[in-house]
Amino acid sequence: MSAAGLLVGTAVLLPLFLLRGMGAGDVKFFGALSAAVTYKYVFTVLLISAIIAGLMALFTIFFGKAFIATLRNLASLFGWFLRGNLKPHPVVSLANKSALAVPFGVSMAAAAWLFVLFGTQ
Repeated sequence: MSAAGLLVGTAVLLPLFLLRGMGAGDVKFFGALSAAVTYKYVFTVLLISAIIAGLMALFTIFFGKAFIATLRNLASLFGWFLRGNLKPHPVVSLANKSALAVPFGVSMAAAAWLFVLFGTQ
């Protein structure tokens, strides 16, 4: 069950790494976390992680005063993929050091703690 969790957890985030939207450390950490919670709860932990990361992103956008730039980047990113470009975006990626970023590993760690504290009830 742990091996299946490792495979599922890694496979879920691997496309984001290949598109340069996430670092390799995040993928490996989620794979290890998925092995710990087994395949049954991979998507539960991923959902909790995504919610926490979303809240972190909202705070980053608000305090970074980057609302307009974020909307512009989102529109560019969606347009990029809707035109069939399945490769990393030239501006909206980890390669752009000036872009605001949210460390997904932090949200995964917080999600793991919440999952452990509240269990599967």
